[in-house]
Amino acid sequence: MFPFATLKKQSPEYLRLSVTDNYNFRPIYSVAENSSENKIPRIQMSPKEFTRLVRAFAKLGVRKVRIIGGEPGVRKDLSEIANSIASVPGIEELTVTTNGTALLPTGSESIPKHIETLRASGISRANINLDTLNEKIFEAINGRNMFSQVLNAIEASIAVKFPLKINSVVMKNTNDNELDAWKAFLKTHPVTVRFIELTPAHGNRNLYQQRGFPLNSWLNSLEREGWIEIPKSELSGPAREFAHPSFAGKIGFILPISQEFCSLCTRIQATNMGFVHTCPFQKTGHNVRHLLQSHLQESELISALSEIIAQKNSTGIPQPSSSLFTQNFSKLGN
Repeated sequence: MFPFATLKKQSPEYLRLSVTDNYNFRPIYSVAENSSENKIPRIQMSPKEFTRLVRAFAKLGVRKVRIIGGEPGVRKDLSEIANSIASVPGIEELTVTTNGTALLPTGSESIPKHIETLRASGISRANINLDTLNEKIFEAINGRNMFSQVLNAIEASIAVKFPLKINSVVMKNTNDNELDAWKAFLKTHPVTVRFIELTPAHGNRNLYQQRGFPLNSWLNSLEREGWIEIPKSELSGPAREFAHPSFAGKIGFILPISQEFCSLCTRIQATNMGFVHTCPFQKTGHNVRHLLQSHLQESELISALSEIIAQKNSTGIPQPSSSLFTQNFSKLGN
């Protein structure tokens, strides 16, 4: 059986842009065992290169950009990158996915002031990866004890009304008993928590086999409790989101295993080294970095990107039995 789900051809409107492949946390599901990726010296793209790439994508219909990693917060020029991208004509929304440290200042600046600096750079929302509300489990998953700092960043963001979504990868025998804790959190916190199914594509087939946890049971439980699904907005991703009148926050589900969503995909992904992927589950990408060295190359870059986009309908999410899941996809971002 062919290992890919059927994918209708879509015109990409949403670019996931990895600005680094370096991490300051070591989440167990994002870096494959024995990975040496952070030990390989690399010259990552500059703000000018990122901007040229986004400008070309915008002329091909991309309207939303999400800055991802690695961890974007490890780049000292994150605000410069964001400011340049946000100024590109046609880009309507710029967001960032972070483990929380992108919202934490490195100097004497306060957390609220640092968040305002990010907002001023053009970032309109942050997605924070927080898999648990238990401090010990947080350290076991991430390899660092920064639970309180991440919570402080969340609280500060809410205080200054900086929009947030929280991503939580749910794993069997790890954090699969925390639904009630999250509901208690959402009673008073006006954020969206999105529960995500673990996939082997995060780089470790063994981890998936040991801790993969289908989330249909959680979704069905919430529907029985009166949570109502919210209609998707035009540029929304694959998450199904639910609201309840008794809760300040919302709950979302991203179900790459239980519910295939390739047919609705309008995303494309680019790495910090200049590779473009029509799907993060691809084995290889298309290198366009040589076309990012001057604004005079824009027409050639647009032509190359058009050819890459035309291939988007040939890929899809590999099934768990596929050998592609043995690859380390952490370098493509989360």
